[in-house]
Amino acid sequence: MRRHARGTEALCAPPSESLIMCAHIIESVPNITLTVPPELHRKMKARPEIKWSEVVRRLLAERIRDLERMDALTHRSMLTLEDVRALDRLIKDGLLRRFEAARRLSRA
Repeated sequence: MRRHARGTEALCAPPSESLIMCAHIIESVPNITLTVPPELHRKMKARPEIKWSEVVRRLLAERIRDLERMDALTHRSMLTLEDVRALDRLIKDGLLRRFEAARRLSRA
C-alpha cells in the first residue's frame, strides 16, 4: 500500500501482472443522512439502477453553485432591502395580471 499526498492510499496490484489496477481510498469523506417519506423511499427502491447518492450529490452541488452566483450578484448590488421588496411586488403584480388575462382568454 502506497501513501499519497492529500491523505489517500493506493491499493495496487503487483506490477508483474499485465494489467495494473489501482484503487484510491479517500480518508474521512463526510457523510450525511437524509430522511425521506416512506412513499418516496418505496419509489427509490423500485429503481435500484439509479445511484441515489450521486443524484443527491449533484443536486447539492448545483444548489451551492446557484447560491454562490446569487452571493456574487448581490455582493456588488447597490439595492437596499426596500428596493428589492419593491421590485418583488412589481414582478409579482405583473405575473398576476398576466395570469388573470390568460385565464379570462381561456374562458372566453
